[in-house]
Amino acid sequence: MVNKIIYGFNALLYLYKILMFTLILKNLVKGM
Repeated sequence: MVNKIIYGFNALLYLYKILMFTLILKNLVKGM
């Protein structure tokens, strides 16, 4: 049970990082 919670949290953190990375890339492209 605890392992599933930790795994889910890591997955959310990973998705959040990808989301922020794409937003930063979009802003960089707009800046150019």
